[in-house]
Amino acid sequence: MNPLACTPCRGGEWAAAGDLVCQGSPCAPGQFGAAYAKTASEAICAYCKSGQFTATAGQTSCSGSACPSGQSGPGGQTSAAGATCALCASGQFSTGPGQTACLGVPCPPGSVGSLGSTVNVSLSRSEERRVGKECL
Repeated sequence: MNPLACTPCRGGEWAAAGDLVCQGSPCAPGQFGAAYAKTASEAICAYCKSGQFTATAGQTSCSGSACPSGQSGPGGQTSAAGATCALCASGQFSTGPGQTACLGVPCPPGSVGSLGSTVNVSLSRSEERRVGKECL
């Protein structure tokens, strides 16, 4: 068989050596799967990271850029409009790209912190009291 005449299976599908058709089901929009999967275990679908999307079924990669550290957004999106990123709230953080949620506890009333932090900036109870008094 001429390799140039071969067509890869879509994300979520696979074909063993000698198969004439791809097996399985294509990944749904908002998901992606490996190209050239040879077994069902290689054809697992995964959700796109926050900031990324796939608009059609069977994709082998996601479009867009993953939300950077210090931001989060919804994963598994099906359009660029839904693949948005937002800065972590004051007192919260995210340490890696593509996070769907920020970690930590928002700053309590009467205190402030930086938006979009990439490190844990949560305050201890004694620090919360001190900062709260200083911010009054």
